[in-house]
Amino acid sequence: MSWPRRLGPARGCFRRSIRRSTHVEGASAASITLAEFGSYACPRCRAANGRLVQVGERLGERLRMVFRHRPLTDNDLARRAAELVECADSEDAFWAAHETLMTRSETLNEDDLRAVAEDLGLSGLPEEARARRLDRARARVERDEASARASGVSFTPTFFVNGQRYDGPWDEDSFADAMLGSPGHRLRTLALSVAAWAPATGLALIVATALAIVLFNTPLGPAYARFWQTPLAVSLGSAVFSASLTSWSTTPS
Repeated sequence: MSWPRRLGPARGCFRRSIRRSTHVEGASAASITLAEFGSYACPRCRAANGRLVQVGERLGERLRMVFRHRPLTDNDLARRAAELVECADSEDAFWAAHETLMTRSETLNEDDLRAVAEDLGLSGLPEEARARRLDRARARVERDEASARASGVSFTPTFFVNGQRYDGPWDEDSFADAMLGSPGHRLRTLALSVAAWAPATGLALIVATALAIVLFNTPLGPAYARFWQTPLAVSLGSAVFSASLTSWSTTPS
């Protein structure tokens, strides 16, 4: 990706705190954080990657991008690609390898992994040093997978915009609307949130969606919007799981 880079942590994208080692690309003063859980072998992730580049060029320094691994289940190539890119010894090297794995071929293949391994200089490392780097990479991918589970991620790609899950279209305009918080996107989000909580009948969904639209366009609109941002927490011993009502209503089971 080609927009200015930020090599520090982003905050608030997931329901588990982002580690300092999280991969972040974008301007240090960015007001928008787009986080992705993805897999290099996922055709949808590969298709979305081009849209992310377009949005990054459009929004410039307003946007920063976070990437975490969620390799396709039971796919050895996907897991090895995730572990390989984590062998990069710098953020610049990571993002270069990331882009190569996403774009070098129509579908991920062994040649792509060999090319990236060569770019990362792994073939020139002593066997013991290479083994240590791979062990660290595996641990990193496993931590990202744990983060995906904690964040309710069940498929790839899954996106979060400033901490809120995004399940809309992947075209440039829809992404930009979500990131910029356009009134149309807020209205759609609120309507879908109400519909997701309504009984699963066609009439109830229509009534709930119409009610959301009416409320949003009355003096009660701001209070209604705040209601859906109300945090709801569940605790189990010392562990606490907290998210807004909107997030609870849009998280897959």
